[in-house]
Amino acid sequence: MISAPGAVGKSALAEELCSRSNSIYLNLADADTIAGNYIIGGLVKNGLYDKWAGGNLSLVIDALDEARLRVTQSSFEDFLSDLFYVSQSGNRPIVLLGRVGIIDETWLIIKERFGISLPIFDIEFFNQDEAVDFLNKSLEKLSKNSSIYPHLSNSLTSHATVYESTAVRVVEELSSISSQDSSKFFGYAPVLDAVSKLIASVTNANRIVDEVTRVIGGKMLFSICEGILDREKVKFTAQLPDGFSDIEMLYTSKEQLDRLARRLFSLPMTIVIPSLTQEQRSRYEEAVETMIPQHPFLDGIGRKCSSSVFEACIVSYAILDGDEDLYAEAIKYFKNDEHTPNPFVFEFFKEKSKVEDDFRKLKSLEVVGFLFDSLIAGIKSNERSQLSISESEDSFEVEFSIKRSDCDQSSEIVYMAPFSGGELYIGRKVSNIYVNAEKVSVCFLNRDQIEFVAPAFFQCEILSFESDKIIVKPGEGVDKRVFLFSEIAEYPASISAPVVKGGVDFGVSFAGSNKFPWSSYSVDLKEDEDDSPLNDGLRIFRRIVMAFRSHSKGRLARFRDKVDHERMLKNVNGKNILDKMIDDSIITIESHMYYLEPNILGEKAGASFLDVNRKNYSEKTKDYIRDAIA
Repeated sequence: MISAPGAVGKSALAEELCSRSNSIYLNLADADTIAGNYIIGGLVKNGLYDKWAGGNLSLVIDALDEARLRVTQSSFEDFLSDLFYVSQSGNRPIVLLGRVGIIDETWLIIKERFGISLPIFDIEFFNQDEAVDFLNKSLEKLSKNSSIYPHLSNSLTSHATVYESTAVRVVEELSSISSQDSSKFFGYAPVLDAVSKLIASVTNANRIVDEVTRVIGGKMLFSICEGILDREKVKFTAQLPDGFSDIEMLYTSKEQLDRLARRLFSLPMTIVIPSLTQEQRSRYEEAVETMIPQHPFLDGIGRKCSSSVFEACIVSYAILDGDEDLYAEAIKYFKNDEHTPNPFVFEFFKEKSKVEDDFRKLKSLEVVGFLFDSLIAGIKSNERSQLSISESEDSFEVEFSIKRSDCDQSSEIVYMAPFSGGELYIGRKVSNIYVNAEKVSVCFLNRDQIEFVAPAFFQCEILSFESDKIIVKPGEGVDKRVFLFSEIAEYPASISAPVVKGGVDFGVSFAGSNKFPWSSYSVDLKEDEDDSPLNDGLRIFRRIVMAFRSHSKGRLARFRDKVDHERMLKNVNGKNILDKMIDDSIITIESHMYYLEPNILGEKAGASFLDVNRKNYSEKTKDYIRDAIA
């Protein structure tokens, strides 16, 4: 099995491997569905089984993650069983390629079913030398396209040392900009591909280093794309006939992205440039329609993007700076199962979103789940991502975080979203998501099967399920909670009882949860009582405990400033409760983090996570809070 984040070259490796070894290349991205007998049936149907059984054929299977999105858990496991039994009838290798999450899941299923531990190879990001080599080879390839880069072939020959030094300089610049996780950017093939096109577009070899350094200096991915957009503007406006005024206002980066987004989403063009006369407007639009299909962000036909980097640039524009129509179409685009998560969308969104009052702003919660999918698609094998949503006084607080499993390093990005548009779409596997916001409506979009992988916690207004199949599984950490609490739940009439595996602590609470198919997992979520000091203290105590998340090395942690904030503690009672929990070592302090000790929580405060989640407080817990606020 070969594992890697999205867009680092799995398919390129698979195709090259088949080309050199004469193996069969099976791209599951083109499969309508997969299930039992898919592999053996395909070999027989194509007259290849005898070659396989005779030891004359190898099989390379690509896009395991894309196929997994279109089938249920049972169908996927049947497919893997078929794959295993086919492997027993031949003596040549079968190679599986997919993203990190699906490779991990596949490894576990095969281990559990057949007792075999398959080797996993990770495709790493390019290091600096490899990135430089990639740039040089990309330029050689682009030089053969004389229609787009007519100058490049001669320039590479005449100024070889300039291009070589430029490649080194660019990679060093990208590395310095992106600090400790630099290889995630300069080591991504699509990023380097975009950089190579930027270098190739500079016609004056003596200006290459200054031009390229200026473009990428300080802004990373967006600047790479912005540099290409700037050059497209210059190229386009230079072709306009005399008589056009305000050239600087024509074919701007914003206009290009708006036009590209409308083409991508099949929306009509509504761009009006007031400075143009009616005659000029007609000639301008005719020139744009000739130019835009050949835009380097598009595939040459003019309907799809030429790279995932450019797609991310366009889509992030639509959800940040586009009008209401573009924003709505971008949400539809994300909902479409044909589009696997793009690992660059989150990076572009983070790069371009403005910081106001120490927070980044969102138009609504609608885009949050898709941004989280993008974040997951881009993480490395030693990283885990989390999404947390809570309510402040007048808005939702949305926190994305990345934690590394091999150390205590973590990073977080916080957004604020208005209460209007409080619908959250969760697209695929549901894990490491914490929603504690009573004004939120959560919709689980996957129609085939919804998978909850612990930990996951939802306390909201409405839960909506599009699938009638639910499976609940344990994750890697010690936190095995999956709780679904809401006022209302909407689900298909054909829904079956959830399948719960691996000792997950699964609980549901909403109107009707005491009836089939939920009754086995229904919990009595006690209502908050009056506003007495004790009940106020219990609410604060619950808010503190619920704030802790799975962290590295299997512990439960939270940034100190998050717990210390007035939104968490509310008043002096909250400060007193936190101080007592620290004094009693229920909460310990390590650098900038708080850690929660579940065993001591039970010993000293008489409470478990389950008790606190359900608001089921013992007399010992109540006495503990009374003592804290006395």
